[in-house]
Amino acid sequence: MTAPHALRGFPAGTVHRTKDDPHLQAAEAAATEYLSGWQRALADYENLRKDLEDRLAHASGAAQDSVLKDFLPILDYFEAAMRHTPEELKSHPWTTGVIQIYHAFRSFLQEAGVTATGEAGSPFDPKLHEAVAEEPSHLPAGTITEVLAAGYLRNGRVLRAARVKVSTSSET
Repeated sequence: MTAPHALRGFPAGTVHRTKDDPHLQAAEAAATEYLSGWQRALADYENLRKDLEDRLAHASGAAQDSVLKDFLPILDYFEAAMRHTPEELKSHPWTTGVIQIYHAFRSFLQEAGVTATGEAGSPFDPKLHEAVAEEPSHLPAGTITEVLAAGYLRNGRVLRAARVKVSTSSET
């Protein structure tokens, strides 16, 4: 019969070790090292996962920006057609349908976060505008005098810079 304090399969004295036991200290040190390594690996994994999510979001946004940018000339054509619609056709049902398509297209772009930029009378900003001409004006120098083609932003990023004329100096 085995001693009552001994566990089956373990020699007596091996189960009840004291804190001064070098085997226990070595085992605790190894366990602490393994735990620290596991925690570092987990933190590295979380950082990698977050980095990958950020990269995927950026790539997705860039792809969406590229597609939306390709739609902008279509918007320009719609707006040119609206400006040049003959007076006798403005109330025609076909023209009304085209106008509805135009408004649906504008709504689609707005829902995608696309906003127009470039307004006559506002200050020229080289990050948002492309100056294609300069002209003397009664407005302060560096003021947009005419917008030749609207610019568009999406989530603060320029899809297309507005093409504008800019005042050079004040006329008196």
